[in-house]
Amino acid sequence: QKHELNKLMVVTEVTKRDRSSIETHARDGAYVCGLFLEGARWDSVGACLDDSKPKEIFCKMPVVNCKAALQGERDEKNLYHCPAYCTMDRRPYYVFTAQLRTKWPAAKWTLAGVAIILDIGVTV
Repeated sequence: QKHELNKLMVVTEVTKRDRSSIETHARDGAYVCGLFLEGARWDSVGACLDDSKPKEIFCKMPVVNCKAALQGERDEKNLYHCPAYCTMDRRPYYVFTAQLRTKWPAAKWTLAGVAIILDIGVTV
């Protein structure tokens, strides 16, 4: 397929699986593990963002399926566009924007500074 790069985006789908349960590669896209949420936690039962637990800074994410799609092809309802950064320093290490389900308005997570961090600097 011939698509212009500036018209593509990374589409994310959070699975309910952990790294040990992945046995084959994804049919479409790539499975990514080792991501952490800062400022919120991932509710595995409800499959959406939720408030952090007390004294919890980071929350380990389940395996995420990342794939490319044309911009505007995804339903924008009940999604928070979460920035993903390489390190906790955030700038200038922006990587991509993940789409995470939420029961709350996206503005709640924006004001809370919720982000995905690829490397938190410690082993969890």
